[in-house]
Amino acid sequence: PGPRATSTWHEGRLYALGATGALWCLDDETGAVLWERNILADGDAANLAWAMSASPLIVDEVVVVLPGGRDDWSVAAYDRLTGDIVWHVLDDIQGYTSPMLATLGGLRQILVVTAGRVAGLHVDDGHLLWDHPWVVSGVPNMAQPLVIGDNQLFLSASYGKGALLLELSRKGDAFIVDTVWQNSRMQNRFSS
Repeated sequence: PGPRATSTWHEGRLYALGATGALWCLDDETGAVLWERNILADGDAANLAWAMSASPLIVDEVVVVLPGGRDDWSVAAYDRLTGDIVWHVLDDIQGYTSPMLATLGGLRQILVVTAGRVAGLHVDDGHLLWDHPWVVSGVPNMAQPLVIGDNQLFLSASYGKGALLLELSRKGDAFIVDTVWQNSRMQNRFSS
């Protein structure tokens, strides 16, 4: 029931996401529980077959996690100090990947890989900036993407999926996502 991924430390607090969806905020000196939520219960979401396995992400004043619930509960942000819900977006089943903070196309954003796509979300309210389909046959995504330079993103998955290099460009406020290449030569099953 404990964490299956690395906990996140930020400014004297430790944020840990357990296998059953429990999200804890602990004092780093005493271990005292400062607040606790269950992200699966909040999002009315089912757990994954091998349970929750992603690290929480701190972005400014929120902690971002992927409950994987419907009705805009795929990705959720909680106030990092109180645990109050700040925003929640998308309708995807979660993957085993951790949300990431990245700057792509000159814009700081939250990068998520769900069971069905890779997407960039606005850091302020989680609204969708761009997305690209990324589905692995029979299982949710497991491997973290790699940000390459200022505008490229490498994705890889096992189970016959392969690898993909995406390039993002901006046209005004909109993002354009192009595939640079795709093949089956590299198939990462898990994150390093």
